[in-house]
Amino acid sequence: MDIVPKILIVDDLKVNRMVLQKILAEITCEVIEADSGAEALNLVEDHDFALLLLDVHMPVMNGFELAAKLGENSKTADKPIIFVTAAASDVKSQLQGYKFGAVDYIEKPIEIPILLAKVKIFLELYEKKAWLSSAVEELQSLNAQLQNEIERRKEMEEQLRTMALTDVLTGLSNRRAMTKIAAKELARVRREGGPLFLAIMDVDFFKKVNDTYGHEAGDEALRVLGRLSQDFFRESDTVARIGGEEFAILCPASAGTEASVPRFDEFRTRVSETEIVCGEDRLNITVSIGVVTSLEENGSFESMFKIADKRLYHAKANGRNQVVLQ
Repeated sequence: MDIVPKILIVDDLKVNRMVLQKILAEITCEVIEADSGAEALNLVEDHDFALLLLDVHMPVMNGFELAAKLGENSKTADKPIIFVTAAASDVKSQLQGYKFGAVDYIEKPIEIPILLAKVKIFLELYEKKAWLSSAVEELQSLNAQLQNEIERRKEMEEQLRTMALTDVLTGLSNRRAMTKIAAKELARVRREGGPLFLAIMDVDFFKKVNDTYGHEAGDEALRVLGRLSQDFFRESDTVARIGGEEFAILCPASAGTEASVPRFDEFRTRVSETEIVCGEDRLNITVSIGVVTSLEENGSFESMFKIADKRLYHAKANGRNQVVLQ
C-alpha cells in the first residue's frame, strides 16, 4: 500500500513557510500551508495530516492556542505537533509546548538534519499506523466475510436437515422424522404417563387412481390428504408421509382410547367427503386406518408400528374406508 503522508506548516510569515517547504522537499510527502490558526483548523478538518509544524508567535491565535483547540477535538487530538519557533528555548517555553500537545520543540534558525530526522520519524510512525489500520480493516472485512459464510453454511445445513426430515411432495414429516419424534414422545409418556396413539393410514385403491386419472392426479390426491391432515390434527400431533400412499399420525392424548378413536373416524369421513380437483378431473378418495396406543404396547416405535400396520390391513381386508383399533 503506497501512502503519501501530508504535513501541515502553520506560520504567518510566507518566507518561513517557503524555507520549510524547501527543507521538506527532500522527503516524500505532501506539504500544505496555512498562514493562520483559523485556516489551520479548517485544513485539519479536511485532511489527514501525519504531522503539524507550528510557529508559536502568530497574531489572533498563537501556536499554543491552536494546539489547545486541536486537543479539544477528538478527531485531531492525536495529531503530532512540532513547534518551530524563534522564541527563546527555555525550559518553561518547552514545557508549555508539551502541555499543549507538542511532541517536539525546534528552535530557529533550523538545523536541517535535525528537523529532517525528526520529521522522518513521525512520517514512519504514521505510515506504520496507516498500514496497521488498513490491516485491521482488512482483517475485520475478512472476519465479516467469514461470519457471513458461517451463517450461510448454517442456513444450508438447516435446509438440508429440514429436507432430510421432510417429504418433498406433501411438505409433511417423513418416516425418518416420525421415528425421531416418536422416540421422544414414547420417552415422555413413560415419564409422565398418559396414552400415545399411533395411526397408520393408507389411501384405498390408490393404484386405481393413478391408472384411471394419471400420476399427476395421484400426486395431487396425496397433497390434498397432507393438507387435510395438517388442518384437522392438532399442532401437538405429528403427521408424516412414510412411503407411497401411506401416512402415519402420532397423537399424544390425555383422554382414553374411547375418546381418540372417533377423531380418526371423523377424519376418515372428512377425507371421503373432500373432492380433489386435478385439471378437468374430479375425484374422491377414501382411507383405511389402523390404530395402536402406548397403553397396550409399551415397546418401541417399531413394535407399535407393526401392530398399527397389521390393523390397517385388517381394515382393508374388511372392506376399506374404516378405522380399526382391535
